[in-house]
Amino acid sequence: MDGWMAIKALAALLVVLGLIGLLGLVLRRLPGGWAVARADKGQKGILRILETRRLGMRHQLVRVAYGEEEHLLLLGPHGDLVIGRRARTAMPERKEGNS
Repeated sequence: MDGWMAIKALAALLVVLGLIGLLGLVLRRLPGGWAVARADKGQKGILRILETRRLGMRHQLVRVAYGEEEHLLLLGPHGDLVIGRRARTAMPERKEGNS
């Protein structure tokens, strides 16, 4: 009987570990990955995320304010890339709720 209990306990452990692994895969496939970046609301600081856009399952565009500049970043699984920079005064910040 003791051998049978050990086998059942090991099988239960493998099922739980398999479910945890499956949950990890599902969370990685969701848009935004583990945590979805959202625009800061009313926060003052030197670094702020102004806007994000998904470009499919693996890539994302992020508009970031850093000091007096804006940066457009392309984030992906093979690395991140700065696409462009400009002064923040060139275009007003997008208001929440507007399309």
